[in-house]
Amino acid sequence: MSDPEYWGLHSELTTRIVAFVREREQFAIENGRSQQDARATETTVYRGILQSVRARLSVVYQCEQCGRVWLDNPDDGQTMQSFAPEHAWTGKFNFGETLVAREDVDLRGGPSHEANVVCRVPAATELSRSGPARTVGGVDWVPVTDSITGATGFVPVNLTEAKS
Repeated sequence: MSDPEYWGLHSELTTRIVAFVREREQFAIENGRSQQDARATETTVYRGILQSVRARLSVVYQCEQCGRVWLDNPDDGQTMQSFAPEHAWTGKFNFGETLVAREDVDLRGGPSHEANVVCRVPAATELSRSGPARTVGGVDWVPVTDSITGATGFVPVNLTEAKS
């Protein structure tokens, strides 16, 4: 989960929980319970939900020199596990880099010519790179987002070029 997704989820949960707590407090007061008792119960629920969300997060780092990926160890939260790239490292991933389609190209739902076509991307369309290239069947596929439609998918790297 990316930071913007996490904070969006956090904000949505907070908004909903606060509304729920206020409704429960009003209900409790109307039914003879004290506001303090109602608030204590709902605060416990709120904390439990947010702790559950936080517990599912992981920190990920990537070495720009070798490409090795380091992840929080889910067993203890104090150490990290590392993984090496599956293929030769060619440099930084450049997430968010703007690419341009060299010709009309199919944006596919996966890194394969057999994957479903999400949409047709016209030549000269700007694409935002969203991750590292994957080699499947001898073709390097790059995950991108179409700047016009917002559609996400994969295109062959050789059919794109970096925007100058």
